[in-house]
Amino acid sequence: MTPDSWFGASILLESVHARGDGEERLFEQRVIVVRADDLQHAHEKAAKFGDEARERYLNQYGEPVEWVFREVLDVVALYDSTIEDGTEVFSRLVGEEELSVLRGQPGSVAEQPG
Repeated sequence: MTPDSWFGASILLESVHARGDGEERLFEQRVIVVRADDLQHAHEKAAKFGDEARERYLNQYGEPVEWVFREVLDVVALYDSTIEDGTEVFSRLVGEEELSVLRGQPGSVAEQPG
């Protein structure tokens, strides 16, 4: 790793708002890139960006909503020295069970096996 290497970081935010009975908690997984000297420094920077992502607003019903940073889920080293179209910024291996969950997400364009 070189000084000021690129890292991809997956961070988790939570929407804190009034929920109805049985309504699940809502989370956002966000993938960001950070420049850092090593994995620990990248983790620290990702947590800082997560803290800075805190946001408060009123939803369409006039109820307060707050997005709060919960944790850094993962940090991976990127091996490209420049970030441009098509640069891989995050990757992880998944098993078949998790793949079926990912395919079922809204907006997924993964093709189902024939």
